[in-house]
Amino acid sequence: MKGLAFAFILLFALLFAPKAGATEIESEAYRVGVRDELTIEVFGHEDLTRAVVVAEDGTISFPLLESVSVKGLTTQEIANHMRDRLGVNYLVNPHVECKVAVYRSQPVEVMGAVTKSGIYYLEGPTHLSAVLLDAGWVDSEKSNGQVLISRGGQTIVVMLEQLNQNKDNLLLEANDVVTLPEGQFVFVSGEVIKPGQFLYTNGL
Repeated sequence: MKGLAFAFILLFALLFAPKAGATEIESEAYRVGVRDELTIEVFGHEDLTRAVVVAEDGTISFPLLESVSVKGLTTQEIANHMRDRLGVNYLVNPHVECKVAVYRSQPVEVMGAVTKSGIYYLEGPTHLSAVLLDAGWVDSEKSNGQVLISRGGQTIVVMLEQLNQNKDNLLLEANDVVTLPEGQFVFVSGEVIKPGQFLYTNGL
């Protein structure tokens, strides 16, 4: 029941959280990175349409253009760059479209009191609550009430109580490690008002 209640609270927060404006979304657009798989389509030229994987040096191989540097660019910037290069010597007014087929460059690891620990890949601006829901933490009652985010040698502490109120719902970054520490529980029974399992805290 506790996990189910958290699920409803988090889903409510996700549905009714303020949406970013067009300018903010544009500035935070997904930046392509190493190991991402892209689909490049050149309209009217099916022989040029293909899937490519971003190499370790941040480039892709493409007919006519050979090596194209794409790391750190948005898909629209990649399409514009390739359109310009193809239009110089090869095609007349080419129409190029680029999409991310598989996200692999911005991993986030989730561990601890969740049902599906492992690696998750960011597909654009992603809040903490979204990844926690994917990892199935709402199905677990083992958490000690905290979320620890390891980032660049530092640890950020977020309280689940705050997160349930749609506060401290941070945007995650590539290579973040999200941990939900498991709490220690005690069992209370006998002649007490409310017997059962309770989370142990210092000073209890």
